[in-house]
Amino acid sequence: MAQNINVALDLVAIQPIFDFELFKVKAQDQEDVKQNAIVQILTSLADPRYVVTEDTLFSFAQRIVQRTVADYYRKKYRMIEVNSTSVHFVDAVDEETGEGGSNAFNYKVEDFGYQISELRVDYRMYKQDFSPQERKVIDYLLYNGDAPAMQMKEITDLLGIDKSHGSRAFHKLRNLANRSEACA
Repeated sequence: MAQNINVALDLVAIQPIFDFELFKVKAQDQEDVKQNAIVQILTSLADPRYVVTEDTLFSFAQRIVQRTVADYYRKKYRMIEVNSTSVHFVDAVDEETGEGGSNAFNYKVEDFGYQISELRVDYRMYKQDFSPQERKVIDYLLYNGDAPAMQMKEITDLLGIDKSHGSRAFHKLRNLANRSEACA
């Protein structure tokens, strides 16, 4: 087994990677993606499976930054916006003593954006076009609140389905959404 050589991460030396790769990311998200990439680089450098030398550090870091940007787009593309409203109400509370408040309630509403509702309707209309495995994946994606932030491999592993079924299902769903937008 190869011995891992300790390499110090010089952020100035790998800044050209960030300059080149992060131009593809929205300005408001660039710092978050950069921090995620740095964490991934440091984690990988600490992993004994990877042997990184001073000569290979730049290409090693570049590959990780590229993958982090790809992950950013994968998550952003599948992100489903959730609109929420919270209301906190307390009636007649004395600010100094904190007493009173006979009428109090909290109310929170979470509602998916309009596009997810349309996509659900379109999916129900064309559900027969999907295989049983693909339906499991799409049902999970459309009706589970945690799914939009998950990678397809995580979803298919959770459902016990081959990843290829998940990829095909997502591709069909994307085409369905594009078809519906074209008709509108």
